[in-house]
Amino acid sequence: MADAVVYLEEASPRRELRVPTAQGSPRLDLRGEAFRPRILVVPVGTSVEFANHDTLFHDIFSVSPAKPFDLGRYGRGRSRRVTFDKPGLVNVYCKLHPSMAAYIVVVPNRAFARPDSSGRFVLRGLPKGHYVVNAWHPDFPAIRREVTVQEGETLELVITLGS
Repeated sequence: MADAVVYLEEASPRRELRVPTAQGSPRLDLRGEAFRPRILVVPVGTSVEFANHDTLFHDIFSVSPAKPFDLGRYGRGRSRRVTFDKPGLVNVYCKLHPSMAAYIVVVPNRAFARPDSSGRFVLRGLPKGHYVVNAWHPDFPAIRREVTVQEGETLELVITLGS
């Protein structure tokens, strides 16, 4: 479950979901001819840094409909930035090293979580409303479930990937 992502969409958006958010600038490090982390989750409008820590040059790109880009060739100690302006899955590759691959999951708001090793996750601070819960993992089909959250309610949802 380490690669899973769970995120919410409002079924009928009326307002920006104001949920607690992690601090820090998101980045994909290029290290050891690999992307670290392999999977990055960011809300729409986030700028992600692609920092090269390898002694090799890299040429990072994506042809994904959610955000096509080509950062060109750059070496150690250099970085490039991309702003992700619409939700969707962005597959990221290196033209010079075909084994390098990463995923950026661009979510519509800050209501997202990465399940722990036992598959558990928590989304705190959600206002009451009707939501669509999305579960994504690179090795399984995506899952969508509708839920309604009532004021002060704790809701438990079981999602089984691969079912």
